[in-house]
Amino acid sequence: MRASRGLVIRLEYRSPLRWQELIDFLRERAVPGVEVVQDDAYRRTIRIDGCAGVIDVRPDQNEPSLVLRTDLPECEHLMKLVEGVRRIFDLGADPLRIQQDLSCDSRLKRIVECRPGLRVPGVWDGFELAVRAVLGEQLTIKQSRARAGRLVQAFGQPLRTSVQGLTHLFPMPDQFVNADLSKVGLDVASAVTVKNIARAVCSGHFAFSRSFTDLDDVISRICDIGGISATTAHYIAMRALGETDAFPFADPGFRTKFANGRPSSASDDLLSFAERWRPWRAYAAIQLYTAGRAAQPF
Repeated sequence: MRASRGLVIRLEYRSPLRWQELIDFLRERAVPGVEVVQDDAYRRTIRIDGCAGVIDVRPDQNEPSLVLRTDLPECEHLMKLVEGVRRIFDLGADPLRIQQDLSCDSRLKRIVECRPGLRVPGVWDGFELAVRAVLGEQLTIKQSRARAGRLVQAFGQPLRTSVQGLTHLFPMPDQFVNADLSKVGLDVASAVTVKNIARAVCSGHFAFSRSFTDLDDVISRICDIGGISATTAHYIAMRALGETDAFPFADPGFRTKFANGRPSSASDDLLSFAERWRPWRAYAAIQLYTAGRAAQPF
């Protein structure tokens, strides 16, 4: 329906949904100028088929649904808009089935049952997430956000909005192909990888909207881009492509929680143990992150 604030849509989901943990995860990683998380709401700038606008998403206080508001001027973008927002908040998940399956593992059972309905935070745009993942390697979340903010200020398209803090659209892939990324503080390796991703998307070599055979196919194709580690590829697959079995196995926070606070377990040990979490390793990963809250590289 139309309201004075634009288009208003209610997006239903299967209960439960752990909104606070989901919004906290997004708040920590919100890109300055592009995303704002406050007052129990997630807001960001978006672009659909060349049409730019803002979305505002917050929980309905009475029903198991999220309330989406947008100022996009064209209703023809409605399907892509809804799909994108559902992807951000993982609204297609079946939380009861996931909890039941993961609870079969005694080591994960208590963690999962303390946080029923925990979702894997997705993203509006896969390219944006891939760039952010590369920018965040070996950095704290705060450092990664600052670097992403500089990138947006330098290369993003300015956008006038009514929301304080939302000032730009995230740069498009073609804006990075020949850009001098050193001026925003990127080291040579990161700059090369960002350009590799941009070229792969611009050339059609890789598309975040395509269908893949399986997780191995996804990881292989992401790593083929060049400069992306297997762990970062899993992180991209988990958040940008909705791969439920992706698992960023070398993440130090996951390993520390797996080892119950002792020095981090080896990646091979964690990967071997995580076999029993298939096909929901992405949900096990977010459970471990939320339970551990250790410093993360992304």
